[in-house]
Amino acid sequence: MALAVLLLSPRRQWLLFLAVIFVTNALGNLAGGNSFLVSLGFALANLLEAFLAVWVLSHFCKSKITFGRVVEIAFLFGVAILCNGLTALLGAAVSSLAYGASFANTWLVWWTSDGLGMLLVAPLIVTWATSRS
Repeated sequence: MALAVLLLSPRRQWLLFLAVIFVTNALGNLAGGNSFLVSLGFALANLLEAFLAVWVLSHFCKSKITFGRVVEIAFLFGVAILCNGLTALLGAAVSSLAYGASFANTWLVWWTSDGLGMLLVAPLIVTWATSRS
């Protein structure tokens, strides 16, 4: 969802939306019973994931992204695999350090779940929003 919001927003508003993404993610983790530091760690991982993904997509695809071009879909797959895989390292590290969870298993769950979200949710929202205008 965060990726879709950023893709639909002008670049000058990204900082505001990234701040909102961070705060709501941290508060959601706190409400879910995580400690303050763990909540900040998870929020940071999700913030970096959204920022890195939108930066790569906008930098390499140049024009407004609507997922109507093959290059946009190709870069979306690359972002979901590579950028998400990189930021999942932070999420897995937080979980491993805070709870003693298996780093490899946590990374795999984070990578696949967030990657699928990027591949399914972001194009759906962006396509729906851009087709209505």
